[in-house]
Amino acid sequence: LIVARAEQLQESLQSSKELSPTTNGDSIHHEQKVVQSKENTQKGKPGSDVTPAKLPPKKPFVPLGGNRYSEYRNGAYIPPAWKESELKELARVALARKGRVKMAMEHAWNGYRTFAWGTDELLPLTNVGQDNWGGIGTTLVDSLSTLWLLGMKDEFWEARD
Repeated sequence: LIVARAEQLQESLQSSKELSPTTNGDSIHHEQKVVQSKENTQKGKPGSDVTPAKLPPKKPFVPLGGNRYSEYRNGAYIPPAWKESELKELARVALARKGRVKMAMEHAWNGYRTFAWGTDELLPLTNVGQDNWGGIGTTLVDSLSTLWLLGMKDEFWEARD
């Protein structure tokens, strides 16, 4: 399969000698070269009768590596075991993030409760509530599970009522 793909690429490169690559950002684009007839340049009208060079015919796309990652597809992949030091580091990072996530939710919830209570959403730049989702208090309903999971039970009961 790799040899066949390499041959396809080589054929494509050989057939595209009429193309000139130009760079645009991170990718390379091919532009058609313009061919002028000799008669026009002799008549004193350069560029008046230009025709683009012919491009090679498009070939169908053939994806690479048809059987790559088969262990993921059939569910046979077993991830490597974590080392004890890695588990301790992950637990330390998760614990450090836990407090910050709760602080962020408290901030967002207090802003919603102060400026947009009962509306669908809070517009943070203007501190105004807006009902774009049917006026059912979408933020309030959507936040219930987050409030419960973060242990903000008083806020949960307030929102539910």
